Amino acid sequence: MGYRSIVWALGLIALLVALPAAAWANGAAGGAGSCLVDNPGGGAVAVRGAASVLVHDAYVIDSTGNIVDINFGDVTTDFTLVLEKGSVAATFRTRLVTPVVGLDNENLACRLLNPEDTSDAGVIAAVTALVEHIRTTFGLRPGGRFVITPTSISGPTPSSAMQVPGTTAATNVVGLTIWWQPL
Repeated sequence: MGYRSIVWALGLIALLVALPAAAWANGAAGGAGSCLVDNPGGGAVAVRGAASVLVHDAYVIDSTGNIVDINFGDVTTDFTLVLEKGSVAATFRTRLVTPVVGLDNENLACRLLNPEDTSDAGVIAAVTALVEHIRTTFGLRPGGRFVITPTSISGPTPSSAMQVPGTTAATNVVGLTIWWQPL
């Protein structure tokens, strides 16, 4: 299967899951709440950078390279964030085993930044640790949460994710602005 066929197939997948993804806007994939807000409010602090998502075993391919099945269940997903605030820049990495196929960029970000976005104890622990690491690295006050706005993510959508050649993985990179919102 050529590159264009893969992109077309992923676009079709995005179309098939677009309605369920929209239904998840206030609680991604069964989560308790979303981190998407219209306005982060007064006192919110912006942290800017880029996010990379690598989804392992996103689909099954046959011996000729054709996609034969899509994995909508728990998949191992590596997230890498390169963030900066003022003169401080840092890279953060975490791995979550959680359903992500079918989530839009906003819900992927909320899965990564909002511990309340899932009921899975392992994901909650990993996300809580990541949020605390980002917060302390940039000297953000305790007693808040990370949120995103409708303009926080720039770049390609999940439907334009590319297959990692010779694997069953898909990857995507986007620009990202997250906001530390005091509670």
